Amino acid sequence: MPDPGQSRTDRNFLVLFFLAILCFYGVFAYTNYAGAEGLHDNEGILIGRDFVVFWSASVLTLAGQASQIFDLEVFHEVQERLIGGDVPLYPWLYPPHALFYILPLGLLPFLWSYLIWSVATLALYLWAALGRSWRTLRGLALVLAPASFVNVVMGQNGFLSAALLVGGLRLLDSRPVLAGILLGLLCFKPQLGLLIPVALIAARLWRPFVSAAATVVAVLALSLGVFGLDGWSSFFEMSTIYQTRHLTEDRGWFLNIVATPYMGAGLLGFGATARGVIQALFSLGAILGVYLSFRTGTDRPLQIAVLLAAVLLASPYGYNYDLTLVSVAVLWAFERAMTTGFLTGERVLMAVAWLLPLLVVVGNLRGIPLGPPVLVAVFFVLLIRANGWLPRQGPADTAPEAGPGTLPLPRDGRA
Repeated sequence: MPDPGQSRTDRNFLVLFFLAILCFYGVFAYTNYAGAEGLHDNEGILIGRDFVVFWSASVLTLAGQASQIFDLEVFHEVQERLIGGDVPLYPWLYPPHALFYILPLGLLPFLWSYLIWSVATLALYLWAALGRSWRTLRGLALVLAPASFVNVVMGQNGFLSAALLVGGLRLLDSRPVLAGILLGLLCFKPQLGLLIPVALIAARLWRPFVSAAATVVAVLALSLGVFGLDGWSSFFEMSTIYQTRHLTEDRGWFLNIVATPYMGAGLLGFGATARGVIQALFSLGAILGVYLSFRTGTDRPLQIAVLLAAVLLASPYGYNYDLTLVSVAVLWAFERAMTTGFLTGERVLMAVAWLLPLLVVVGNLRGIPLGPPVLVAVFFVLLIRANGWLPRQGPADTAPEAGPGTLPLPRDGRA
């Protein structure tokens, strides 16, 4: 049985750890924004950075000029005109139906829209991961997580994608149709949904499977009706250029934030063929692990955690702001371990995984891709827990009682 004194020590350590992280964020904010003027920080970088893509795309769509989004030169000129200054080239790399998700953003000025986007998507993320228990230490753990920090600073959509995936998975048993709808809406970032069919088929969850497929079809049909075939052909033409560049080039700022095996292999100097083989092996391992967990496991929260940890192992395309998914998996695993006892080195591993969005940048800048090995280690530990490959220590191993150290999700999946 776990030691109650050790549990108190773990909670006290977490509080001190969070205070240290909060101080780091405070120093960062003061250093970068204390003397900011207009829409740029102290270094002249646009506040919210990537958010300009979503905001300017919304402005054009609301003006009935969505076709300009897929013209690189025109889109860049529009961004600079709207911002009123120099803006780096930020292309739109999402399928046309993703415009529905960001449509209201252009109704407000840039900074107000950026603020509301960050707060609203964070709130959805917290609700999806924690339900009514978001106003606890759990909520603080996700708010202060480096993945959240990265998403806010970069103005990215990691909160939204995580809310759809985590929320959909949590509702699989209690509200299967709604779960499928949420999972289907993740099609605006299809690389994050590669393992969803594997999990649903393995667990024979046919209602959410059909609901998700119908949602994808409906969204695609709606986008064809609104933007036509021209919008899709323009998207494929432009995105293919940039996606190929991101997957094959060995230079560029984006390499500082990559977190997948394929991109990590590129940082180590492997050629395209070797990268493909490496990624295929990681993807196969992720598929097998998720299938096994959902096929034979009985602990739904840990099954979900396995899938969340495997997402960026299965996809060749992913960045540190997508690690919001891993923050949820780490939180759930840590809470379960506080109830059942930690494996050797598990505390350190979970701390490293929680910090991974920042460590990815530190490692990548030095040519050391930390993302894949850390994700593999977390995935393996969660596989052990989800499939019951642990020696029994007592009743708490199989059915932890509700309390401050348990997962925020009951076994029936209700929020």
